[in-house]
Amino acid sequence: MKVLNITDEFGIDDGVSVHVTDLSEGLKKYNCENMILMGKIRNSVNNGEIFESHLLYHSNRSTTNFLKAIKFLADFVTANKIDIINSHSHYSANIAKYASFLSKVKTIQTNHGLLSKPGLLKEFNADKIILTNEHSYARYNKNNAVLIKHGLKYLPFDETKFIRPVKIFSSSRFVKEKNIEFYIRLANQFRDFKDVEFFLAGDGEQKDYLLELNKTLGGNVKYLGIVSDFISILDTSAIYIYPSVSANEGFPISLLQAGMCSNLILTSDFLGLSENFENKKDGIIINTYDFQENVNLLSNIINNINSYISLAENYHKRVSRDYSFDEMIEKHFKLYSSLL
Repeated sequence: MKVLNITDEFGIDDGVSVHVTDLSEGLKKYNCENMILMGKIRNSVNNGEIFESHLLYHSNRSTTNFLKAIKFLADFVTANKIDIINSHSHYSANIAKYASFLSKVKTIQTNHGLLSKPGLLKEFNADKIILTNEHSYARYNKNNAVLIKHGLKYLPFDETKFIRPVKIFSSSRFVKEKNIEFYIRLANQFRDFKDVEFFLAGDGEQKDYLLELNKTLGGNVKYLGIVSDFISILDTSAIYIYPSVSANEGFPISLLQAGMCSNLILTSDFLGLSENFENKKDGIIINTYDFQENVNLLSNIINNINSYISLAENYHKRVSRDYSFDEMIEKHFKLYSSLL
């Protein structure tokens, strides 16, 4: 079986790319060959199985490019003897669906986040739709829906990381809705704390602004750039802060990775969080619009870090139980096989 994964952008620092890479690697045990085709490779990736075509890049969309993309994809699928197209964005899903009329292959769309507002193209357009969380599954609610949660390789809980200095980490694409400015402003309230360190990873259109802001406020956040081995950073951190204010989040893989790496989670609220995260049991849901409340909360956590270990351990148990890597891979293989 040969599967082609397609989406808008590929980068070593975003959740969709992590998912696609993990999926490709995990399916090898079933002798399932995976190819990856992206509209744009955003940052350095050393992988011979990843291809790029600007025709699939959403920012280059036009009627002409959309039609060219359909023909290009149909030819690519035929030339590479692809059996299944698995798309990971609504734009690539629509291209894949029309290309399938020419190439005669089945299509699957994995939804990683709901659209904030409808566009000209269908939000869901494939033979089968994979939803990665309960909220999206309930909203879509059609017969071709399949719920397959993200999967992570198991790591044992590590209580020894809750030591001083307390290491705090955040990461994201640097766009406004991810609210990294909040994290930088919060971190710089702790310039005089000698037993806490703040780290940040990522890249994006706000990079220059955010780095200058951090410098202006006191430079209390250590910028790590684009991190290729995200897990290695989370292995050393004790607290992970996710301050997004995006209205259309899927369930972020970074939260799951942080939970598997025994981090205490401080996260903003978003649609679908409540099905997979219980406030003050699995971590803490923060109100990013009340800045002083968060300063007080984080100060208390830093000063009483051992009192919060049980929350990190609870979430680690939940992630380990509900987000099995092997189960995710097996469900994808069975779904692919059912369409042949």
